[in-house]
Amino acid sequence: MKYLPKINSTIAVILAFFGPIGYLYIGVNFGFWAFVFTASYVFTYQAVSTSLDIYLPFAAFYGSLLALVYFASLLANMRNAFANQFSHSMVKVKQFKSFAFGFVSCLNLFKLYVQFYTVLIGFYAVYGSFKSGKHEMALVALVALVVVSWLVQVIFKYLQSGLSKLFKIE
Repeated sequence: MKYLPKINSTIAVILAFFGPIGYLYIGVNFGFWAFVFTASYVFTYQAVSTSLDIYLPFAAFYGSLLALVYFASLLANMRNAFANQFSHSMVKVKQFKSFAFGFVSCLNLFKLYVQFYTVLIGFYAVYGSFKSGKHEMALVALVALVVVSWLVQVIFKYLQSGLSKLFKIE
């Protein structure tokens, strides 16, 4: 483990279109956690959709691929910035390649998945309410969508900061 080389952000984004396997290009720790979080998202997506009798088009599921690609771009840029600053610090490189760092970093990916799904379900509820003529219920669903999105943001922010302190990640 001599140094941390830079990677090509464009290649990282293109590989991310093939799913979490593309994250292996960024780092094994990121690839592992991206796979775990994507798998848990897929199972949660199916379970919630089935239990609520909400049958969204399967193409809507591929919209979450945009979150995967966007986050791959962020991680690639973060790795390159990290390589510029701490490339020859063995302690920092070891921390960057750790599974704890990958877990805390990929929590943002899971947060993007949860927010995407929340917005998708929220707009589905708003559309259904407008379609059935319940305009006040559509307004309530829209407000609930904003509140739940904000709560997801706050919960993941505190979860990530707490885990960063627990794993001693700077």
